[in-house]
Amino acid sequence: MANRRMFSMDIVGADKFLDMPASAQALYFHLGMRADDDGFLASPVSVLRMIGSCKDDLTLLAAKGFVIPFASGVCVIRHWGINNYIQSDRYHPTIHAEEKAQLVKTRNTYDFPASTGDNFVSRLDTTCTQPVSILDTEVRLGYIEEYPNGYSPLEPAGSGAEKEASPKRKPPQYAPASKHYRAAKWLADDCQKTQASFRYPSEASLQQQADALRKLEELDGVPWEQVRETLMFARADDFWQANTQSAVPFRKKYNQIRGALERAGRAKHPQQQEPQHIPALGEGLVYDD
Repeated sequence: MANRRMFSMDIVGADKFLDMPASAQALYFHLGMRADDDGFLASPVSVLRMIGSCKDDLTLLAAKGFVIPFASGVCVIRHWGINNYIQSDRYHPTIHAEEKAQLVKTRNTYDFPASTGDNFVSRLDTTCTQPVSILDTEVRLGYIEEYPNGYSPLEPAGSGAEKEASPKRKPPQYAPASKHYRAAKWLADDCQKTQASFRYPSEASLQQQADALRKLEELDGVPWEQVRETLMFARADDFWQANTQSAVPFRKKYNQIRGALERAGRAKHPQQQEPQHIPALGEGLVYDD
């Protein structure tokens, strides 16, 4: 495995990449550093565990079209040919020949063949490996010449019809006993007590709010105790109380609310009895497969 890898700003500088959580972006860089000369790596899950990431980050990278996972556990960096040019005398073919044979490379981007009905394109074109001493002027002439006909390497392969035909992942379902659902329900109950005009959320809305709290903890990396503490502060604060009637905007404004809590010197508030409806750590999630 090489000690040096490259990353193209066409990929890591795009809004589609930068819109992902920092943990998913970091995972992409670590995967790229550990991939072989064809962009394959055998243990992506071990890498995410090593850097303290979570499986949601790997799932997000696949959903956004930055990596392609295989049933064998192998993973490939989809835009490897855009990120890296490797000299032919330094190139070592991947040992993952079976996975490699399932792919084609179009415009330096791996995909499954359209004939399989997959979102990604099936036969690897090994002749695309280029010596770094040969200049590829298209890379330096900008987006129009590098990606003719409006094609972008960040767009998933396949037609719109194929995208519509692909099954959509069901949203996670949270059990009433799970900590995220209980916290969302506590928030709704508290809003109902303090605001006469408050409209109690539907079950679907409570599920959405529970999901927002789970993402705040797992994707944004906020410890659950801080989530609980900040939510309690927001409901006790005159200003933030009116702006936290749902966990969805609470997640979006979390950093502002947390900053207000710390400026007010209320990181600990023993004078306020802790609500028993906001659960402690430990309960899990229930997902529909």
